[in-house]
Amino acid sequence: SQDTGQIIKEFGQMCATPAALPGVVHLVLRYEDNLKEGLIENVMAGGDSAARGMAAGMLLGAACGQEAIPDEWLENMTAFARIRQLLENIG
Repeated sequence: SQDTGQIIKEFGQMCATPAALPGVVHLVLRYEDNLKEGLIENVMAGGDSAARGMAAGMLLGAACGQEAIPDEWLENMTAFARIRQLLENIG
């Protein structure tokens, strides 16, 4: 099977929906149980990874839960405590 970078390159690396959406679908299906790997592979695929990453991150995050976010990604977020509090208030 092809690697994620090659697949996204074939779809197109731009942020426009015709290129980004197929990449997001690929990321969500291939990494449905691994948020960290999916988001890293998105960045490594190059191009406008922010647009793909935002959509894929929301979907993978919803599927995998907060516990799937690596601690090292959260430790240096200055607003994380406040964000967590707001999320707990919603839920």
